[in-house]
Amino acid sequence: MNDVHTCSRTQTYPNHRNANKKIIAHIIKDKLEDGSRDLKPKDIQKDILSQYNTSISYKQAWRGKDFGLQTLRGSPLESFEMLPYYCYNLEKKNPGTVTRIKTNDAGVFEILFIALGASLRMFRNHLRPLLIVDAAHLKGGYKGTNFQAVGMDGNNQIVPIAYGICRGETGDLWSWWMSVLKECVGDNPNMIIISDRHPSIALSIRNEFPSAFHAICCRHLMMNLKLKNKKVKGLYWGICKAYTPDEWQRKINILCVESVNACTVRWRKLPVTLLTDTYREMVQKWYFERRKAAAKMKYEITDWAAHKVQKRIRKSVSWVVYGIDEFQYQVFDGLYNRLVNLRTDECDCRKWQLSGIPCGHVIAVSRFFGQTDCLKYVQDWFKKEKYQATYVESIQFVGNYKEWEYPNHIHPVTLPIMNNP
Repeated sequence: MNDVHTCSRTQTYPNHRNANKKIIAHIIKDKLEDGSRDLKPKDIQKDILSQYNTSISYKQAWRGKDFGLQTLRGSPLESFEMLPYYCYNLEKKNPGTVTRIKTNDAGVFEILFIALGASLRMFRNHLRPLLIVDAAHLKGGYKGTNFQAVGMDGNNQIVPIAYGICRGETGDLWSWWMSVLKECVGDNPNMIIISDRHPSIALSIRNEFPSAFHAICCRHLMMNLKLKNKKVKGLYWGICKAYTPDEWQRKINILCVESVNACTVRWRKLPVTLLTDTYREMVQKWYFERRKAAAKMKYEITDWAAHKVQKRIRKSVSWVVYGIDEFQYQVFDGLYNRLVNLRTDECDCRKWQLSGIPCGHVIAVSRFFGQTDCLKYVQDWFKKEKYQATYVESIQFVGNYKEWEYPNHIHPVTLPIMNNP
């Protein structure tokens, strides 16, 4: 035993050296399990100082959190290896589900595509031919990008149709992902696809959905334009909601004198398989809650559509209708004379044919007929029967990985080099 002390008597040790990552992970385990809180290293430092009167460094806190998350969720390497088996079992539990994993020649992961069977049947049978496509950068040690395609139900709520994960938002990967999406939903000539202005998305839509109409998301465009003035923003949204070329030009002249992602932002650091199942869990929850709500519907159309109709009924109460023939009627709304054609289901204001909900001019014609209800002029997408059928199916969970099937023909994928270009 060496009884000679060589350490300086004035040296200080600001951070406790015995507070290793395993001890810190054990201390913060309960807080890490609470997914609603994003526990940061600075929070861990404050909590341990307050609870144990012990100082630790930022790096010690970060290592403890990282070790704790890997203990709870598994490592990224293990998660990528489990991904093919997860997809196999997801397909078995949910009939009609489409899963694809693309790897390079060395078996290294490149991109994942998942579309739940219930979501695909819902889109084909009960929803408008409208898809909103977007991507969000993932966080954590391996980054990557999350692809999503969502639809809109009759109550104006987003409905996830397909999702995926890839190593980066490139033209080749977007084209591959959109080609699989096309296999699932078909190439409807009336399809409308909305996205931001990313060139890779635009290219993939032109190649895979040539007959679809590609529209730019107004909110993304507003962010690109960096509009900050409240009045200018109001004028901008007025332009976006213009239904006719004349109305658009009038509002643009006045202007001349900013997701399927906010819901998932807190999950973007999860390992890939856990992230994928968390997304499935979210869809399962939405289906269950909306199915219950649909069973209690008060009206013959959804609440959102009913609110729109009520506003247009009140607005059109004093409009004047003149008959032209059996199917055509002239409606004066105080500013303009509009033509309503009941043979072609069209109005000059274009709100009826573009929204699927009768405009004030059509409602005025309905009132002119002495009709007490304008339900017949509402598109089926918004009606009670169609909305209830939208969520009639359920999403099944996959279960614990120990209970999965592991067929011999499926092989693990190798952890890729992910990036956020």
